[in-house]
Amino acid sequence: MIRLTRLMLASSILIGFFGTVTAAGLEYNPSLTFSVRRATDTDAVKKISVTLAELKQNLKNSTFTVNQHPVYNGRAVTYAGFYFKEVIQYAAKKTQAGSVSDYVYSLWASDNFSAFIEPSDLQGGEAFLAWKEIGADSDPSTVSPDGLWTLVEKHGNPGPFYLVWNNPEKTYWQKWPFKLVDLTFISQDILKTFNSLAPGNDFVLNKGYTLAVKNCTACHQIAGKGFGKMAEDLSRLAQYRSGEAFVEQIRKPLSRMVPFTKVELSDDDIRAIHQYLKSLK
Repeated sequence: MIRLTRLMLASSILIGFFGTVTAAGLEYNPSLTFSVRRATDTDAVKKISVTLAELKQNLKNSTFTVNQHPVYNGRAVTYAGFYFKEVIQYAAKKTQAGSVSDYVYSLWASDNFSAFIEPSDLQGGEAFLAWKEIGADSDPSTVSPDGLWTLVEKHGNPGPFYLVWNNPEKTYWQKWPFKLVDLTFISQDILKTFNSLAPGNDFVLNKGYTLAVKNCTACHQIAGKGFGKMAEDLSRLAQYRSGEAFVEQIRKPLSRMVPFTKVELSDDDIRAIHQYLKSLK
């Protein structure tokens, strides 16, 4: 009995250093890929795969509490993971990206959602890359099969990585991507891709253009431009709807899309987006 206890203790020490055993009894060691995309690149993007174990060996594994978590009805949620600024620095070193301020950080999820995090975002709040939730809900109907996460309504398991913030009241929901599998440095020049879609001097169309690029391109392309491929090209989607039907679609989406409230986009904002999209050929 003493020998068995010692073996169990030794195993738990090794697991604590190298990874985490899930409810299924398997070591939890997911991967995240890093890459760089520059406007001058002509070759295919080279992706570097990094495991959770490697991140633990090279970064400080910390805990982080989100008070009034926006996804879980305002309750406090504590995570294990890494401060995002340190992840960015490590990714830059691995990919030889150079100065991290020369890029925006594109986070890709396994369900094809993507989010842009800008260096300025990290000046206004602390971001944390979580790899598990501490004290996840014990209810089998609301906890992920690996026992590490509380499920997210409509989206299921938020793992393997989840970007969370210490200022939910000030951080737009698109900055909270989960199911993360890839971090890509995108040069500022690439963002000029959307410049060809700018509508000129029309005030309403310009307003719609700005709002569409800011709020929609994480999931949608616009007239074939951009990286968002989670849903249909937004310009095609708008062609088949009236302005009011488009507002209704944004407010009460039938898909897994997160609805926009009037705090985030007013009805007039959505109508401006619709007018802009209808103007595209």
